[in-house]
Amino acid sequence: MPVSRVAGFFQHEGRHLYGSLYLPEVTEPVQVGLVLCPPFADEAVHAHRVLVDFAVRLAGKGMPALLFDYAGTGDSEGRFEDGSLESYARDIRGAMAYLRQRAGIRRCGLLGLRLGATLAARMDLPAAPPAALVLWSAILWCGEYFRGFLRSRLLTEVATLTRRKETVRTLEERLLRGEVVDVLGYGISGAMARSFLGHAPAARDLALAAPTLMVEVGPERAGDQPAGGGGRGPGRRGQGG
Repeated sequence: MPVSRVAGFFQHEGRHLYGSLYLPEVTEPVQVGLVLCPPFADEAVHAHRVLVDFAVRLAGKGMPALLFDYAGTGDSEGRFEDGSLESYARDIRGAMAYLRQRAGIRRCGLLGLRLGATLAARMDLPAAPPAALVLWSAILWCGEYFRGFLRSRLLTEVATLTRRKETVRTLEERLLRGEVVDVLGYGISGAMARSFLGHAPAARDLALAAPTLMVEVGPERAGDQPAGGGGRGPGRRGQGG
C-alpha cells in the first residue's frame, strides 16, 4: 500500500516536538493508529532506522504511525538535561493526541522500545487508554539501567585516560547535589537522575489494561544493557522471543 510521510512539529506544553507521521493512502476511514516511543540517549540513535522501517511497514498495512522525539532530544525543542521519566510520559500523551487529530482516528496504540516500552507500560490514561501495547525489551529497573549509563562515562575515561577519575557513586553524588554531569555528550541533571534512580516497578506496570504484546530479543534481561552503547542494538541481536 502506498505510504506518505509528513514530517514537522507539533506543539505540546509550550514546546515544539518533532515527529514523522506515516500515513497509508486509503479511501476508507482508519480507526486505530500507533505511536512509536523511542528509547533513551544513544539507544535512540542506534534504533532510529529500525523504528522508521517499522513505521513504514505499519502504514503500508493500513495503520497510521507516528515516530517522534521527546522534548530535548532529536529535533524537538528543549534541553536534554530537563528530561525525566515524567516529562517523557507527558510527551507521549501529546504525541497520541497529535496522531489522533492528524490521522482522524479514534484510538491510538503504543509501541515502545527499551525505555520507551517502560514509559508506554506506565501510561495512566483512564479517559482514553491505549488501544494496544507492544513492549519491546522493556527496562524493568530504571535505576540500574541509569547506573549502567553512568558507567559508560567511566569506561570512556579508562579508554581515553587509561584511568578512572570517578566512580558511579561519586557521579550520583554530584548529580544529587544539583550538578549537570556530561555522559557521552549528554547533559544529565539531578532532576533526571532522581527520576530514574527513584523509579521502582509498580503493581500497575504489571496489570496492563490494554491488550499487550511483550517482545524480548536475545538472552539479556531488561535493564542489563547500559544506554551508552556496548550492547547490541535492535536488529543485531539473537532470535526474537
